[in-house]
Amino acid sequence: RCCSSRKGPPVQYCCATTRSPESKPLQDKHPQFKSRCARNLHPYVSSLCPYVVRAAIAMEPPRRDARSFLGLHAGYGSVKPPIPFDFQHHILQGSVEETATGGKPLLLRRRWNCQALLLCVLMPWGIFACVFAAASFQLPGNVLLGSSGMCFLTCVAALLVVIPFGVMAAVFWRKEEWYGTQRLTWFSFLFATGLMAWFLGIFLGWINYQINLAEYYFISNLKIYDSLDPVSAKGQQLMDAGRVTFVPGSQLDLHKSFGFRHGDMYCVAPVSRSDNKQSNYDFWAVGTNCCNDHLNDFRCGDYTSKLARSGVRLLDDSQRPWFHLAVQQAEAAHGIHSEHPIFLTWMEDPNRGIDEDLLAGLQWYFTGVVVHLLLQTLSVVGAIVFLLAKGW
Repeated sequence: RCCSSRKGPPVQYCCATTRSPESKPLQDKHPQFKSRCARNLHPYVSSLCPYVVRAAIAMEPPRRDARSFLGLHAGYGSVKPPIPFDFQHHILQGSVEETATGGKPLLLRRRWNCQALLLCVLMPWGIFACVFAAASFQLPGNVLLGSSGMCFLTCVAALLVVIPFGVMAAVFWRKEEWYGTQRLTWFSFLFATGLMAWFLGIFLGWINYQINLAEYYFISNLKIYDSLDPVSAKGQQLMDAGRVTFVPGSQLDLHKSFGFRHGDMYCVAPVSRSDNKQSNYDFWAVGTNCCNDHLNDFRCGDYTSKLARSGVRLLDDSQRPWFHLAVQQAEAAHGIHSEHPIFLTWMEDPNRGIDEDLLAGLQWYFTGVVVHLLLQTLSVVGAIVFLLAKGW
């Protein structure tokens, strides 16, 4: 008799104590064979246990335990896939046909690790937020490391947080369980999403800096000049000027404006005082495509405002040579002189454009952080739905 039942959970024990046709115990013909039991099998498998044991003894040396026996013969009319290790004290639910035809095995559900799910959401999101901020904004530096060094150090530290999850994922994928498959873990998901968040944070941070924040930091690192007299001040004295505010009475001399065409129209107009004649014009308001050829019709910036007497330094070095040519044409046309011209964007408040750039960079950052958090949450939910569909 092969199968017997015990009290307690509905677990059947299949014991290989079958006798041979010559009515001799198998222990006599095979001294190394001992009585063994295969636990936690489907009832259908339990009924086939005597024949499976005879076939195993006839074809192979005896197995040492029930786990190795189950791992070898799990496909013999039993279940698909084999019973996992952490289900070995439970039973299958459902018919054999449902589990053997490739459908999901109706195993007793695992308990979801809420801490692991929360980590899968917050860890990649935190890496993205840190790397995105480091690549977008200038971090405060010190004597040893400047702003660029602090950015590099932050990105390396974030990458060192991601790499251990990849190592643990590789270890678990190479570690074979007794039933011939790998144990499913969240390490692979954490490594993949964390690495993707790291690359995405660097890429979007670089774009945010180039589009919105490069001009802001460049101007902020330059000096601010207030109450500057355009008559007495020289361009060589203000090489580090970022924002300039002139004395009251300063205005644009639109009659001495000029334009130079090179694809676009590069327009210039000198800053002067109405009550004084200048021998040197070193401060010029500039703009593109805001005037006509060889006409005194400068229309760039806040040229119509009577309160405008400030300017922000031109940052685009590629436009500087064409503005120089426009100044040279204005000198020749109006009989004036400019020794060292400084190009400015004319406006009422010199902080207005700078603050707008900073607000745009902050808007980019917070929008990206919120969107990434939503996408990361959806990816975790999608992974859970996928695993549930596979019967995990």
